[in-house]
Amino acid sequence: MMQVVVMEELHYPIGPFKRQDSLDEETRADFIAVFEETPVKLSESVLDLTDRQLDADFARPYRHPKNGIWTLDAALSFFAWHSLHHIAHITKLSVRQNG
Repeated sequence: MMQVVVMEELHYPIGPFKRQDSLDEETRADFIAVFEETPVKLSESVLDLTDRQLDADFARPYRHPKNGIWTLDAALSFFAWHSLHHIAHITKLSVRQNG
């Protein structure tokens, strides 16, 4: 029989996302490092994009079609958090199912 996982228990295993519209260089580097551990294609795309950016580029706003105005720093921090969030879900579920 299939086991049903209650999503409330897994809702934010690494804590909720805290949007940051501006990042210092160390924090930005930490978030970029998250992508070094993500699947290769996504990692290469993000690293190629971020390697070509200047500090001023990270502060520029853009309009997300559903979420409104974001900066590249805010998007970068969200994507890093979102990746870790999903990894934490998978890890917690694996531990739960395998004891």
